[in-house]
Amino acid sequence: MKSTSMSGSIVKRVQNNKALMLFLKLAISIIILYFVARNIDWTKTFDFLKNANPWLLIMCVFLLLALLYLRALRWRYLARSFKAQISFKESFYQNTVSLAFANATPARFGEAIKIKFLKEQSKITYFRAILIAIFEKTADFAILLFCLLLGCVLIFFGESFSWLVLVIFVSYCGLLIVSIVFIKPFFKIAFKLAKRFKKRIDPFFIPQKNYALILGISLLSWFILIGQTYTISEAIDANISFSIFIFLIPLMALSGLFPLSLGGIGIRDALTVFLLARFGLALEQALLISVLYTFINYLIPVFIGIYLYLQRKQPAN
Repeated sequence: MKSTSMSGSIVKRVQNNKALMLFLKLAISIIILYFVARNIDWTKTFDFLKNANPWLLIMCVFLLLALLYLRALRWRYLARSFKAQISFKESFYQNTVSLAFANATPARFGEAIKIKFLKEQSKITYFRAILIAIFEKTADFAILLFCLLLGCVLIFFGESFSWLVLVIFVSYCGLLIVSIVFIKPFFKIAFKLAKRFKKRIDPFFIPQKNYALILGISLLSWFILIGQTYTISEAIDANISFSIFIFLIPLMALSGLFPLSLGGIGIRDALTVFLLARFGLALEQALLISVLYTFINYLIPVFIGIYLYLQRKQPAN
């Protein structure tokens, strides 16, 4: 009885801590949004929205669908590279539903759901499924950093320190090429080290061609997202360079990693408004770009993911 009451109190404490963390994150998001929005002229903001080009905004939604397609394709190639057989349809389902849960839940546990789906559908171990998810995030982050450095090269071109930025960018490109060339030896070393801690590990390797293809799909995905955000700016008649978005989008993506606010809301908006205002854009247009970006890339995938989830659940029920 004592152990039952003790475990019950632990569960209650964890739930209370989660509720407290959710409240704190929500409060931080609201406070940041207040400081972002307090100098905004809402009449101007609604005028920009009212006069926005609807066809360009519709094009942004189609670009989102292209993004979902490419991410599903990457997940399938990656899973098959690690000998986890899934169809493209299943890959699209896993990616889109996990993205919906990641965007809709405070804990952002979409990756955990994707790992669970992959393990159940392809009958692989949790260890391998987790490794596939980690590898996908690592490849994504590598290309994200490439885009950020490229944006720095384009924006700071002509500055006194631009040579240093260029050297860092070229060095990083060389590092990416080295990682493609030596991907198999890297895995061999990693498994040798892993066997010291866990003897029963079935070694597997990603083919060099598949790794290069995954990096290529990631690069195309990020540039579609950059192009989509640029199209949003064009829809509201914001006169701003494409190269600025090459620099901005990686920072917006990285801002979502900070666990201070609810899903990056507030931090992402503050960053977008601050940087775009520094480049001469009106505060109202900068905020509108951030809001439309969030609506298209965060809310629409939630609706699509929930629909797919319920469609699969319905026959089971």
